[in-house]
Order: sequence, then C-alpha cells, then structure tokens
Amino acid sequence: MLLKDPLIPKDIVIYYCEQCFGMWLPLDSLRKYKAYQRSRKESFNKESRENLPKELEEKIDLLLKKGEEDLKKQNEFELDYKMSQFVSVVLLILKILSYFIKR
Repeated sequence: MLLKDPLIPKDIVIYYCEQCFGMWLPLDSLRKYKAYQRSRKESFNKESRENLPKELEEKIDLLLKKGEEDLKKQNEFELDYKMSQFVSVVLLILKILSYFIKR
C-alpha cells in the first residue's frame, strides 16, 4: 500500500505493509528522500542553530555525539553476533563431517 504523508514530498514513493507495517521504497525515491533530508537538515542548522543559546547548542552536539557512539557500539555488537552465528555453523559442519569420517 502507498504511504501518503503530508510532511514528505509527493514525488517520494513509500510503500508499507498493512500487516507488519514494514516500509520500503524504490531506489530513486530513497535517493530523493536522502536529498530532501539533507536539505531540511541544512536549513534547520542554518536557521535554528544561529538562534540557540550556546548551552543548548553544546547539549545538542553532545547528544549527537552520544548517538553516534551508541550506533557504533550497536554495529559492533551485531558484528559479534553474526560472527558467533558463523562460527556455530562452521562447528556444526565440522561435527557432521567428523561423524562421517569416523564411519
């Protein structure tokens, strides 16, 4: 089903599943959305950051930095998890092979 959101430009096509609420978009729409997101971010940074108190701006920077660090930790955890799954599969294959070699 096609998602219609007034906050997203009409030339960006986003589909969603009514059962699982998963969302996907064509590659061209993804590129358009990233460009739209960048332009919004740039305009926000120029307009609003100039008017922010220095203390608030520092807190925003700190939160952004913490978010990036958390994302990095999450990616490291996912890599460790995938590696452990891979090693488990390899060990299972070796176990099966050793069974046939013993026979």
